[in-house]
Amino acid sequence: MSMIIKTAPFIPGTFFSKCFEKDFTLITERQDKNSSILKEVDFNTVDFITCLHEGKACIKGWERYMCLKKTGRVLYGASVFMGLWQDYKLNAKKSVLEMLYNKKNITSFDFFGDIFLSPGQDSFVLWLCRCGDDIWRWLYGWMSDRCIINRLSAVG
Repeated sequence: MSMIIKTAPFIPGTFFSKCFEKDFTLITERQDKNSSILKEVDFNTVDFITCLHEGKACIKGWERYMCLKKTGRVLYGASVFMGLWQDYKLNAKKSVLEMLYNKKNITSFDFFGDIFLSPGQDSFVLWLCRCGDDIWRWLYGWMSDRCIINRLSAVG
């Protein structure tokens, strides 16, 4: 089966307004421009990394971001997230997210290619998580928080 998704436009005001009363904005100077121009992504070629050093179980968001930037890899952002989310909503158990879970045991990963700012000036990234009820959910992770060991970052 194909693990290719088409990216989709991500409009913060539209997407977040379904859940929050206030708008969140994209921090454009932190955006990975190589991710934002992608039209599709083949998840057979995507790597999932943690940036954890040996013996370390957690890493803060900004530390992970800096580590990911140093790799020189494409940091997938909101348009890739949105493509995956739409694919999941359309295809459910036959979606790329489910294939990632079934083939590679991927249950949680984030998208550091786009960093957002809350009205309270806290920064965060989007992430996807397959919960205990076998349903994928989108979440956001504050950049000041610690990332747990099983949360990966998608890079190209």
